Amino acid sequence: MIKLRTVLGATCALGLALVVPATGLAQQPTQPLSGTVMSSDLRVEWEQVSMRGEWRNICGRVYNDNNVTATHVFIRFENVDEAGKVVANRDAEVIGDVPTRGSAIYCTLVQAKGVSYRVSIPRVDWGVARNMSGAGQ
Repeated sequence: MIKLRTVLGATCALGLALVVPATGLAQQPTQPLSGTVMSSDLRVEWEQVSMRGEWRNICGRVYNDNNVTATHVFIRFENVDEAGKVVANRDAEVIGDVPTRGSAIYCTLVQAKGVSYRVSIPRVDWGVARNMSGAGQ
């Protein structure tokens, strides 16, 4: 009888040990690892390139399909939960201008909250390219 109780106890304990981690894993964020979004004449591509604790390093490229240079381009990453509620957000500025029919890069850290990202461009100025080198000033 003692052996049977020990075997049953060990089996139940093993069953609980297997259930608890699986439940914990189901609650972890499951954000996608990459995506593409169109916003007016700009196309944003992004990819998660690394993780560090509660942060994800997102890098990508913005493509300009317009005949005018895009300046001061900002990209917004919103972390949304299962109900579509924003639980965190982060803005990133594109490095330099996005030339006509060209592209530019960006990287930002985004929190690992929610189940997906909503990506948008909250700000872009259209017009003359900035002089990033400072030459001629």
